Amino acid sequence: MHQTSVRVRYADTDKMRVAYYANYPVWFEVGRAELLRAHG
Repeated sequence: MHQTSVRVRYADTDKMRVAYYANYPVWFEVGRAELLRAHG
């Protein structure tokens, strides 16, 4: 298992300051890239 922290930017939130769901695939890709980077 691999863990990566991603800071949610203000631009990634909606008017209620909740993380906007359409950004989830972007964050999944960040995690996937970090996993590959960590394991070569």
